[in-house]
Amino acid sequence: MKFINLFIIFILSLVSCASGFRTKKLIYATSRSAFYTLARKQIPAREQLEGNLKHPYKISPEKLKDILGNLQFIKSTRINTFQDYIYDEAELDKFCIDLARTLENLNDQNIGVVISEYDSVKSVISNPKRTSFLIFINEEGLNLVFGDIQHDVSRESSYNFFDWTQIEPIGLVELPDENEIILRKNLFTFKTQKGFENRKWLVFSLDDLDKYKFESRNVENLSKE
Repeated sequence: MKFINLFIIFILSLVSCASGFRTKKLIYATSRSAFYTLARKQIPAREQLEGNLKHPYKISPEKLKDILGNLQFIKSTRINTFQDYIYDEAELDKFCIDLARTLENLNDQNIGVVISEYDSVKSVISNPKRTSFLIFINEEGLNLVFGDIQHDVSRESSYNFFDWTQIEPIGLVELPDENEIILRKNLFTFKTQKGFENRKWLVFSLDDLDKYKFESRNVENLSKE
């Protein structure tokens, strides 16, 4: 009987580990990025996702660069407050090619989970920064739900794919963080939930893709809302 009980506990632990966000399936990876699919029924707070998913979806890498390349954020720490682009310009071209292919590999019952790391400083003492998000297309447009935004990854972890791709589940309900703000800049709308804006859930209208243009990067373009 004791053996049977231990066996049941073991089986239940395996089931628990293979549920929810952890069931995401890796479909493509590079040394610095990972692209997964996640079944709609396994999305944390999935009841917040209404309507049909419009997958697969074809969009050019260049247009994804136009969309992602202008996103900025402000982060406050105990030491200072700084503003930057979410993605470094040098990483965008290859990253957006792989992201476009990911959208083409989704179906109407799953979404994409994207994790990347990048060291824009490339010094002997700098560490990579990790960014993660959910991506899907619905009637409202292109949806990005961010988890980490330039989260520090230790140099040791950055050499191990399994280590740096381990992230907390990204859900569809925001836990407010006043120390990390994505700047709107009229590029998108924040998803409204119960009358409040979820400032990690960005919705880009796809009615007119020509309105998205990659801006040259300079000090003037690093402006607050």
